[in-house]
Amino acid sequence: MNRSQAFSLGSSIEPDSIYVDFAVTKSELARLLQVTRPTVWKWDKIAYFALESYREAYPIQTDKAKRQLCERDKEVPLSPYQVWVLSRIKSLMNSLRIAARVKAYIRGNPHYFSVSNFQYKSNQVFHKGA
Repeated sequence: MNRSQAFSLGSSIEPDSIYVDFAVTKSELARLLQVTRPTVWKWDKIAYFALESYREAYPIQTDKAKRQLCERDKEVPLSPYQVWVLSRIKSLMNSLRIAARVKAYIRGNPHYFSVSNFQYKSNQVFHKGA
């Protein structure tokens, strides 16, 4: 008897997703994710160029925010949405291992990284006991 099995990478990243209700610097996020700060910067760069909603989540609303990633203020805190995205990228990197594959996955499956998906899941996490 043949058994079909389906594996969804998108479903596998949910258990490792991090939800915070406050802004976090990249240094603080590195500690939370137990990785180096340069690793967080690499993942931030992936998200920044792959997701418009991630770019728009940066709190600076001036022309400075539109500059290249490396030119932005290193101490600008990440929004809860951005923290969530980067925690998902960590899971993808653990599975796919190569940044180009992670970028391709994000571009092919933007719904797994959407603001609306984050808001829905975040509300479930923070309002579970309410």
